[in-house]
Amino acid sequence: RGPLMIACLTPSWVMRRKESVVVINDTTLRRQLSVDFEFADVTEAVATTSDGKAVHCVPLLLLRKAPAAFTGFDFFDEGGRSLPLPLRVENAKVSAATLERLAVRVLSASPKGSTRPSPELTRQLRDVALEPDGDLAEDLLEKISDPTERDPDGLDKRILWADEDFRWLAESLAASSIVVVPISDLGGSRRIVKLSYDETLSVARRDWTIGRFRRLRRLRQRVLESVGWRGYVLYVASPFIGGRTYHFELSAPEGMIITDGLLVDAETVQHEIGPRSRVHFYVRDAESKRQVLSVFQFRIRAGGFVAGAWVTTMIIAVALTACWHWADHLTATSNSAPAALLLFPGIVAAYVGRVGDHPLTGRLLANARRLLFLAGALAYIGAGRLAVISKE
Repeated sequence: RGPLMIACLTPSWVMRRKESVVVINDTTLRRQLSVDFEFADVTEAVATTSDGKAVHCVPLLLLRKAPAAFTGFDFFDEGGRSLPLPLRVENAKVSAATLERLAVRVLSASPKGSTRPSPELTRQLRDVALEPDGDLAEDLLEKISDPTERDPDGLDKRILWADEDFRWLAESLAASSIVVVPISDLGGSRRIVKLSYDETLSVARRDWTIGRFRRLRRLRQRVLESVGWRGYVLYVASPFIGGRTYHFELSAPEGMIITDGLLVDAETVQHEIGPRSRVHFYVRDAESKRQVLSVFQFRIRAGGFVAGAWVTTMIIAVALTACWHWADHLTATSNSAPAALLLFPGIVAAYVGRVGDHPLTGRLLANARRLLFLAGALAYIGAGRLAVISKE
């Protein structure tokens, strides 16, 4: 437990951590994590394989407590060999033991308070890490972060919460679990492991709107976004980026571009201004950063559907305005105005019904297509009205 705790808090053994995010469709994104590390002598062996190779438990990452939001796990080493990924329950037990061990170290080093947590405080610490629901775990953490005056463990809790390492680990393990992977024959060479999984987009796009009238502002943002008047905002939380360096890459879906990209940690903000199709962030000395939040804003790429829809709508508007202005003259003479107007609904129907867009792009353009279809319908109604009046 002790070496694992030290490895989590001081991840200098990780040479490089690289994360790539790809938006698959309008409901799912694919996260790919690569960890390049040298873990020899950091932890003792926990088992031995049948051929005599030592098995070490390597704490690779933190995974948020949202099991229903993560699917499609693929875990491989540098040779493409599949590696076992522990169950969520096993990771939670390791997380609880690590938090308990850190509490013992903090209290034993303090001249005040107890030398180790009481059984009740130990239970509360383990409950925070073992609770599978992140929101409930944060509620349990409040009993430790904000003890009452009558709490017999109040002094110990205040000592623990004053320690920066403990506070970070406790808050992290309330929302996430340590993923510890057994790897045999670490030796003295560097190793690379790669983990890929799908994440529900609605979870990744957590709405961070706060303050008064936040519901109205959220509704306004969604309405503007649905008609393409506001960029599509994506939040990507990385609970743990510990390592000597950290790389983050994200590519815009087909038919969209990135207008802004931010990578925010506790001290700095990296800003990439678009438009661009791909964003890359680089963090040096990432072991001191621990966690980051990446924020991206997409918009529909200029040209394509947007340009064509704008031109088609303007032509329809000009044609309808001209027919309305010269309605008396058109109805008094025999002409092909109704037939000309009937061309627009066919053009619009073919344009709106075309396929091939990225699913997310198609979803964002759904309301724009409906408005364009309405414009075509107005031309159809105008043609019909002219035809009826001409016969009267």
